[in-house]
Formats: sequence, structure tokens, C-alpha cells
Amino acid sequence: MATIGCVIGFTELKEKYLPQRYPLLLLDRVTGFVPGEWIEATKAVTGNSPELVGPTPA
Repeated sequence: MATIGCVIGFTELKEKYLPQRYPLLLLDRVTGFVPGEWIEATKAVTGNSPELVGPTPA
């Protein structure tokens, strides 16, 4: 579900609305956004994604 009518740059979105920073900013694409209420986004995860590096359960 995409919200149309609100356009914001990625840098502005990160600085104003998201407390997370690299490496915990798990965000590739914003699909919906209502300022001050919610952000809907997706993150593509692959086998060599940096967030998967390290020990894994057996």
C-alpha cells in the first residue's frame, strides 16, 4: 500500500524521522509514509548482507 502526495528525500527522512543509523538502518525502499505517524518500508536480505555476518546458530 503506497501513500501518494508526500514526497521527502531519503536524507531528510533519515535525519528527521528515523532514530536508527548504520548498521541498524534496515531500509531499502519506503513504500508508504505519513509524517509523524508511520513509515512503511522494505529491506532486501541476501546471503552476503552485512547484517548476516557473524556466528549463526547451528
